[in-house]
Amino acid sequence: MKWIQRSRMLRRSLIGNAVFSGLSGILILISGNFLSVLLGPEVPGNLSWIGYSLLLYTASLIRSALRKNIVVQEVWTAIFLDVAWVAGTLALVAPGRFNPAGNWVVLSTAGIVLLFAILQHAGLRRLSVPANSSSREVRT
Repeated sequence: MKWIQRSRMLRRSLIGNAVFSGLSGILILISGNFLSVLLGPEVPGNLSWIGYSLLLYTASLIRSALRKNIVVQEVWTAIFLDVAWVAGTLALVAPGRFNPAGNWVVLSTAGIVLLFAILQHAGLRRLSVPANSSSREVRT
């Protein structure tokens, strides 16, 4: 029971990330070119590849969260991908590729993604996993 309670935060943050990523992916897919217009003139019209990628990421997060035993490497991968998303966002915003509304949308999204990375990291720390066991399963 103690292990299950310890993993609750990590599992919830993974599921929350999955819900946010899935909804974002669906929104991108159904918005068509509207999202490109909202973001700014330098954004390519077809963003569907991002939507499909987010749906694949969603499936991966759900799989990780629902495993009987959490695979630490999968969680570190999710954290890395979330941080990479934030870094990529900042790299795109810095040169002024988006209009003000686009900046608000992508920076708000990046802030939420960063929050999930922080929560997932905190959830891992709560499990008290030694640093050298990044590829092991953790009994939860």
